[in-house]
Amino acid sequence: MLVNFGVENSNYEITLADTESMYNLQPEKDRSKFLPFGLTIHKERKIYINSDLCLQERYKTLLHELMHAWMWVTGNANHEEYNEDHICEMVASSNTVIYDIACRFVKEELNNEIKTIKVELDKVKSENLNWGE
Repeated sequence: MLVNFGVENSNYEITLADTESMYNLQPEKDRSKFLPFGLTIHKERKIYINSDLCLQERYKTLLHELMHAWMWVTGNANHEEYNEDHICEMVASSNTVIYDIACRFVKEELNNEIKTIKVELDKVKSENLNWGE
């Protein structure tokens, strides 16, 4: 899924990746000490979400990763100290954009799950119709 934050040069691609692929994206990390939920690679403009998570966790992780991306595209990622007003401004300005993107992602995921269920149901129906032949 390709997303845009509504400012110049703000396209990011959201990709689902299984746990093993997520580990491979971060080979320097100790596998025994972390479970990769998500990863944002700014220079590639990519957001990876662990596909092995349940939909609710994928949604929460996407919100988190979108905030990382938002901070980079708006020039707010390199501050060493944030004061309360700065944080409030970032959250207020990003809220609508980030939630809109996340909702589109969840809708797409649910549609994919519905298609998979329909295919499985059609298989079961077909097998039941041919049962006993």
